[in-house]
Amino acid sequence: MEQCTVRYAILEDEAWIRINDDLLRSDLIRRKISTKEVLLAELCGVPTGLLRFSFLWDTMPFMNLLFIVEEHRERGIGSKLVT
Repeated sequence: MEQCTVRYAILEDEAWIRINDDLLRSDLIRRKISTKEVLLAELCGVPTGLLRFSFLWDTMPFMNLLFIVEEHRERGIGSKLVT
C-alpha cells in the first residue's frame, strides 16, 4: 500500500471537502478548517479521505463524519484517520 499521510485540512482543500462532505455549507466547512476540525488523508499527495469532528462540552472530541473514497476503502485509511 502507498504511504498514507494524515494532516489538518487547509483552505485550499475546501473544494474537495465540499464535494465529498455535502452535509455542511461552505462557510461552515471553512470555519471547521480554520479551527483544525477536519483531518485529510492523502496517498501520494492525493486526498483519499477525511475525518470531520467537533467538541462536546468544549473538551471531548466527537467524530461527525468519516469518509473514504470508495476505491481506497479497506486499506486502513479510516483507521489511520481515527488514530
